[in-house]
Amino acid sequence: MIKAFAGARGGNFAVHFALAVPLLLACATLAVDYSRALTAKSHATDAADAATLAAASQLARGEIERKEARQLAKTYFLAQISQSPDIAQDTIDAAPPKVEIMVDEEGGAKNVEVRLTASGRVATTFWHLGNGGLDYSIARSSVSASETSSALSLALALDQSGSMAQCTLHRDQLGHLNLSEMLVIYFGSSWDGDFVTVQNAGFCAARSVPTRMVTLKQAVANLGVQLTEADPEQMFVRTGAISYAEDFKAMEPMHWGTQRTVGFVSRLNAGGNTGSSEAFAKAYNALMRDQEIFAHRERNGQEPARAILFMTDGENNLDGEDEATLRTCEGAREDGVVIYSVAFEAPPKGQSLLRACAGKAENYFEAANASELISAFNEIGTKAADLMVRVAR
Repeated sequence: MIKAFAGARGGNFAVHFALAVPLLLACATLAVDYSRALTAKSHATDAADAATLAAASQLARGEIERKEARQLAKTYFLAQISQSPDIAQDTIDAAPPKVEIMVDEEGGAKNVEVRLTASGRVATTFWHLGNGGLDYSIARSSVSASETSSALSLALALDQSGSMAQCTLHRDQLGHLNLSEMLVIYFGSSWDGDFVTVQNAGFCAARSVPTRMVTLKQAVANLGVQLTEADPEQMFVRTGAISYAEDFKAMEPMHWGTQRTVGFVSRLNAGGNTGSSEAFAKAYNALMRDQEIFAHRERNGQEPARAILFMTDGENNLDGEDEATLRTCEGAREDGVVIYSVAFEAPPKGQSLLRACAGKAENYFEAANASELISAFNEIGTKAADLMVRVAR
């Protein structure tokens, strides 16, 4: 009987299962505790990311000082981590987070990095280890930078042909006409519905209606104000201007700030036909000269963004001018030059040339009157100022 009992195999499963149950329970409870530890660490990581980002952003913008940024990161982290039910509060108190701040000010920008390291313990439910739980540690950082000015070189290619002496009036603006004014209206003007375009500066001035040239001068003056506000110390912006009629007429070389360019435009007088190719090529070449790059590197250590503002109120009168201008426009865009073009009361052919030269619809402007020209130049000034802003996050 004893021998038979010893050789029996019935009931082995129950015995093996009974022996395995404690091990299975141990694995299951360890998995639960480990999952809680991972969740707690993830919560701590998210809290550290938010805390360092908040501190770095405010310090980069100059809203707080370094000491305040360090305290902000700690306070923000602790406020977030205290909401986790799995992290033992006594371990947080025993090992508060450490915050390091690195600041690098270069080229007018403040580059900030905030690093936070922290450790803690997740109290286990089933496993009571020697230290009372599962430990974790994290190390996170965020980088932010203030806005800073970038270098900009802007060349103006402006039409000073005879049609720039014209002004456009509504029929109601004519008022009483003497004999000489009647002759101007009937022999020196063109009508389009109720509007008349007059090429006589005295006639326009007598009715307080600016000529196209007067409007252009005001628009350039406004542009100068915008760029000066963006770069009051004349550290980043260089401008120049080229004028043309049937061919290149005059040039103001590239110089720091806008004063010389605005002064040059203020002295322009209208006269002649229209031919833009030589003047546009000179504007392009002025931006690409080695001296222009060296000037920026010496003063601000940067390679400038380059832009051309191209304006006409007419169309090219000479054969081959459109084709030659467009070849230069294409080459300039390939070299990274941004082209803003403005068709000021221009006919369809002139509009087509400027639209193609700009290359992008958002860089082409049509101005049907003086107020629209002023608005176009103001928008271009905003776009040019935007070229000067670099933001690092």
